[in-house]
Amino acid sequence: MKALRNVISVMMFSVLFQACDQDEIYPDISPGLNQRYFEASVSLHTSGGYPSNPVMSISSLNLRLSGEGKSNILSDFILESSHVQFYDNDVSSYTIKEGEFLMAAASGETLFGEYDGFGSIENDQLSIYENYRIQGGSGRFQNATGNLSVQSNQLPDCNTRYAIISGTINLAALE
Repeated sequence: MKALRNVISVMMFSVLFQACDQDEIYPDISPGLNQRYFEASVSLHTSGGYPSNPVMSISSLNLRLSGEGKSNILSDFILESSHVQFYDNDVSSYTIKEGEFLMAAASGETLFGEYDGFGSIENDQLSIYENYRIQGGSGRFQNATGNLSVQSNQLPDCNTRYAIISGTINLAALE
């Protein structure tokens, strides 16, 4: 009977630990800077000029993306972004410029910033690499800075992109 109570106690502790704020699970990386590791997975939907055929005659394209994701810091969140893609001559690769993003958590807190990157098409698969630069936010992310790497894949005839985001967020000193 005592062994059963110990097992139940361990299980209850495990459930409570998982229910704790994610910042407790991912403590400061660098004490004094209030730096947090950020990790997320996102499903993004493209709109605004994405061609169904990768062989085209245009040299640039405006693109908007929106989607939903989960992260260790924002929990459930929405991601909205837009950028301009500049295609190389053979259209098998492109450069991403003038990117802007906004992440909005279910709590109402936000993160925002700019990004750039590049993409390529190989074997009918788009591979996209973006560098997000956090420039601020709201709530506990007010005056936040940091860098996030975004790696995603998409089939050319599909409007959904699956991305993994990772990096660090520097939060303003708590008063």
